[in-house]
Amino acid sequence: MNLDDLAQELYGLPPEKFTEMRNTRAKEIAATGNRELAGEVRRLPKPTVAAWLANMLVRRRAATVVELVALGLDLRAAQSRGAREDMRRVSERRRELIRDLVGSASESAVEAGHSMSPQVQRQLEETLEAAVADGESARILRDGRLSGPLLFIGFGGTNATRRAPPQSPQSKRASSRQDDAHGKRQAAEQALTDATRSLSKAKEAMESTKVSVEQARRRQAEASARHHAATKELRDAARDLARADEKFEATLRSRADAEQQLKDSARVHKNRQADLGSASK
Repeated sequence: MNLDDLAQELYGLPPEKFTEMRNTRAKEIAATGNRELAGEVRRLPKPTVAAWLANMLVRRRAATVVELVALGLDLRAAQSRGAREDMRRVSERRRELIRDLVGSASESAVEAGHSMSPQVQRQLEETLEAAVADGESARILRDGRLSGPLLFIGFGGTNATRRAPPQSPQSKRASSRQDDAHGKRQAAEQALTDATRSLSKAKEAMESTKVSVEQARRRQAEASARHHAATKELRDAARDLARADEKFEATLRSRADAEQQLKDSARVHKNRQADLGSASK
């Protein structure tokens, strides 16, 4: 196990457990004969509560942290274009994500028996803001090995200065390894950021499609209801027409019968008049 692995383990622990576990690991490593690594582990600084909470967010809410960090590129691109509407949208999303992450951190603090004091909350918010504003701060945060909070001076400025409390001290050998891997890590982070942004856009497109489908389904249901009502009305009208036709035909037959009866009665009446005239003579 190297220093990076050990630091990853230790900085995931609550502050009150850090020192004891750090010293235990240092003793175990010293017992194997690797005194140089044991000394490096023993010099790892205990994290503040705010730094520990940030480390916990990286471990428990990794996807949200990645999305938050990705907003930094979007915000800087919008600023360079002077796209105020995009800047407003990205800033609103940044505030939403930070509020969400701070809420999760507060829950983690309560679970571990800590309280989220106003100072700790402010330091955590400043750390998250720094990760959005500055690529190097974002890398440090995502390493999950903060010993103190981050602070970025001059958000969005080209000559801004980032200040961070001392991080986990590395030996010259470990620092050299990190320098060699820095380029690859930056490329991987950029690729992950691009993929996150693409995923976010795909989700937005999916949500838009869902709305369109729902609207189309509602219009289809309304049209189906109107069609059903019209079909029923047409069926009822056809039935009423058939009944009216039957009644009309019956009425015509009744009139024909009445006309025939009238003719017969007129003939009988005429004959009776003739019989009366013959009798009078």
